[in-house]
Amino acid sequence: MPETAVEAISAEAVTVETEAAGPATSLIPDTRQIPLSKLTASKKNVRKKSAAMTIPELASSIEAHGLIQNLTVRKAAKGNKYEVIAGSRRFAALTLLAKQGRIDKSALVPCNVRSGDDNDTEISLAENTQREAMSLVEEILGYRQLVKDGMTPETIAARFGQSIVTVRQRLKLAHLSPRILDELSEDAISLDQAKALAISDDHAAQESAWFDHRHGTGHPTAFAPC
Repeated sequence: MPETAVEAISAEAVTVETEAAGPATSLIPDTRQIPLSKLTASKKNVRKKSAAMTIPELASSIEAHGLIQNLTVRKAAKGNKYEVIAGSRRFAALTLLAKQGRIDKSALVPCNVRSGDDNDTEISLAENTQREAMSLVEEILGYRQLVKDGMTPETIAARFGQSIVTVRQRLKLAHLSPRILDELSEDAISLDQAKALAISDDHAAQESAWFDHRHGTGHPTAFAPC
């Protein structure tokens, strides 16, 4: 089918869908590429404590995978700067990359530009509320899939800013049975207890040791947190 015909069908489909749904409300903010050197931190960003991933780790991830989530900014009241009202950790990681010479100080950063009467603190809080942190089990399974896809533990460590020891520990935990991983996901078992069970790759042995312990027939001291 000629390309023009495909385009015509696509355009018609979009028109029909839009007409059926009525007037559409755009959820896409004003997005621009802004030089890193023109960005500055806002005092109204609500995130004060460091999350699980440190700034150096986040910097390595951004360097390897790019900035997956845009920063949210507002034009500063004075000068030619934009204040980062959401994405302070990503901004700190980008600043670290520039300071270490890993990216240019004038690198273009994708930003959602806010204007009007939006409350900066509210926007910052909303972004952090909408984003859910990845669980330990999700990280474990993600690393396991990367290894299946051919990535080495050393490469994973470098691309995600983790130590090789941490990556190898996560991959060892990936040998836990699905039932034990479910327990870990639900915080029914501690990380130290999971590491103890992961000494064996035998799923039946893992489950027998843990669930017998749960029902009082095993040896609980063997799985006490370190």
